[in-house]
Amino acid sequence: MKKMIVLAALAIAALLVTSVASGGWFTDAGGDPASLAGGNGGIRASSGWSSGWVDIAPGETKTFNHNLGGDPDDYAVDLWFWDAPPGGYGINHRCTGGLEADGKFYGAHWQNLTATTIEVFRREDDTFADKVRVDVWKPDPPAWDSGWVDIAPGTLETLTHNLGGDVDDYTVGLWFKDTDGIGVNTRCYGGLETDGQLRGAFWQNLTATTIEVYRFQDDTWADQVRVRIFIPDPPDYDSGWVDISPRQTITLTHNLGGSPNLYLVRAWGRDTEPGGIGINHRFAGGYEMGGKFFGANWENLTDTTINIFRRLHDEYADQVRVRIWRREFKVYLPIVMKNYP
Repeated sequence: MKKMIVLAALAIAALLVTSVASGGWFTDAGGDPASLAGGNGGIRASSGWSSGWVDIAPGETKTFNHNLGGDPDDYAVDLWFWDAPPGGYGINHRCTGGLEADGKFYGAHWQNLTATTIEVFRREDDTFADKVRVDVWKPDPPAWDSGWVDIAPGTLETLTHNLGGDVDDYTVGLWFKDTDGIGVNTRCYGGLETDGQLRGAFWQNLTATTIEVYRFQDDTWADQVRVRIFIPDPPDYDSGWVDISPRQTITLTHNLGGSPNLYLVRAWGRDTEPGGIGINHRFAGGYEMGGKFFGANWENLTDTTINIFRRLHDEYADQVRVRIWRREFKVYLPIVMKNYP
């Protein structure tokens, strides 16, 4: 069986997510991580909006009013989760997009993005997203934009961008569009299996000229996909490519300080097997099938460290890479990244 990985938010998530570009100014009112359970962590700027940390019940859909106006195709969106300590995963991207195991559904995703609102749905049995925070803003234009591309279920699309240079300098954003339901969304990002049905989509095999997008055969929410690639300024922290074993959690020390509410986290996985799927977000956030768990995600983000977890049977994230930007001065288009439970 071939290797499978996905990292988001992304983060890790959504490890997760996905694009970075200069944009508006952000400020934070949420304080340090210890205050996240009660603070709102609001972002307020002419080009950006944040929900702050908001309670959400399992099975609940929350509608947020951002009122940014303009064309939603020009937005960036970041969705983070908060799992309270002790024993929780803190700020995390675990099961971003959704994961089903033993008939229970975990994680959360955003959907129905419009010029005025966005919805966040927390899965029925989730235990990792007691609070959610969604940020929406208008970044600078990407280096390349596929536009909305039709994609049939069970199809692998190769998209040609021809940007050249070093792909490690890129960030990648993948959105879905359900043309007769939940609109622009990230439902089942990275993949979700339930009762033998395979849903969602992901990207893989990023090179200096092309990127591939695969839509699972039973998916009903990604009638169209859109990929944007950005070439941002260097991050404030870059882990580089780090080896990680299945069922391993690694702690990366960034020592950026300040409020993590103002970070932008981008994580990728890499399949190092010859003929594999290279840099990818396959099974981002986590994926279970036949009692086996695939994917990876980021979690326990603090002002000094971030953890990456790779699931027991994963085959696509032999290496992971995390980049973090401070957004006190610049806005970066989010990378969605799958974080594995």
